[in-house]
Amino acid sequence: MEPENEADGKGDQRPVQQNMFDGSNGLNQADTGQKPMQSPSHVPGTQSIERLRNRIELTVKELTRLRSENASLQKQLQEVKAHPLDSLDGTPVIFTESPAALRAKVEGFIGAIDRYVQASAKEDGASVLNDSGT
Repeated sequence: MEPENEADGKGDQRPVQQNMFDGSNGLNQADTGQKPMQSPSHVPGTQSIERLRNRIELTVKELTRLRSENASLQKQLQEVKAHPLDSLDGTPVIFTESPAALRAKVEGFIGAIDRYVQASAKEDGASVLNDSGT
């Protein structure tokens, strides 16, 4: 067997550069008589492009959310600066929730603590009865 010689033209076959806008073999589809592909899902790399597009969309949504949050925080900061609390002793506490929402949240916490204390008291009472009965 003889090694391929580039001088005789056998070993000098280079692949045709692919063009993403034309046919997959680098030739124009009109030249080959091929029909254009019907679905972009057959194009190599479409899945990675779709993933990239989805990531970009999520990034844009997150940036929009963060800009909105930043604007809200700037408004709160301006309100705090406009009404300094120099006359108060201690650390001022500022709530972003309405008083009714804050009250409902605190009452929910109190209810949870009450249920925990009652359950703990029942367990302690049952263990005292079991210890004294033996």
